[in-house]
Amino acid sequence: MQEFEITLETAPEKTELVLIPEQTKLEQIAKQYQKNYSDRIVLACVDGKLRELSKVVKAPGKISFLTMTDRDGKRTYRRSMTLLLQKAVENLWKDQVKIRVYYSLGESYYCELHGTANDAAAVQALRAEMQRLVEADLPIKKCSVKTEDAEQLFHDKGMKDKERLLHYRRSSRVNIYELDGHQDYYYGYMVPSTGYLGVFDLELYEDGFVLLFPNKKGDEVEPLHTSNKLYHTLKESRSWSRMLDVGTIGALNDAIASGRGEQIILLQEALMEERIGSLAAQIAEKKGIKFVSGHVSIEFWPFLAYNALVTGNTNHPMSSIVWDGVGNLTKGVK
Repeated sequence: MQEFEITLETAPEKTELVLIPEQTKLEQIAKQYQKNYSDRIVLACVDGKLRELSKVVKAPGKISFLTMTDRDGKRTYRRSMTLLLQKAVENLWKDQVKIRVYYSLGESYYCELHGTANDAAAVQALRAEMQRLVEADLPIKKCSVKTEDAEQLFHDKGMKDKERLLHYRRSSRVNIYELDGHQDYYYGYMVPSTGYLGVFDLELYEDGFVLLFPNKKGDEVEPLHTSNKLYHTLKESRSWSRMLDVGTIGALNDAIASGRGEQIILLQEALMEERIGSLAAQIAEKKGIKFVSGHVSIEFWPFLAYNALVTGNTNHPMSSIVWDGVGNLTKGVK
């Protein structure tokens, strides 16, 4: 078997010239030198390009590793953890329950189960199933398929959001990942197997729960540090998207393709103006306020000025607005 000369990062900021047999998996090399890294290796960089650890050595070159604390390594870990979460939901509830991963809150993802209660029992069962899958160390497989075949796959599975998303995909092929029979489309890299995903937790939060990820050291879960105001702002934004029937990228693409783009922009501006009008009304009701301190973007100032005139609150200058993310006045000087 042919061997290639590889400039290998055998430890952080340390490289050596080594001979590696052709078709050797990057994962095998990573395991050999894992002891030199304080954090788990989850991704490789081959000649300046990111590569999954499932890839093999095909030519001479330079190889370095990324851990779960590096930016791209962190993204790989979180993306893989989302696939693990989906598989656990499928195992527990089959097609009766759907999982929605909505947005980031601090160092976590906010999620909701649809079809069952988001309660302590559900979260406990989900955590246990995810841990079981981690201990099983199941492989995460990737295959490249024609875009139209992937679209048909998600149509057959009833995954309308993914079907609509791929309908506008211009590339002829896409990557489909599979975990123990569960298939899904992801744009980005994955870890080789579920055994890499041991650091996580689930915690009830508001209407759903959060999926907690490792801290900066990568050895334990980062506690949830966020504001409820951020959550309520994102929730309102999601409500607006559903109201406009553009709750997903695929739905937005459909709307634009059908000529609704300008209408959506005008409706969104109307909703924002209504919100700012409500904020101005709160200011007008607080008679003792001489000015409100804080910051507001320049785009919103004409709306505030206009609504101040409408409400008649023009006796005192307003420098800018502080609001708590859901349109409530939070600070004023009397």
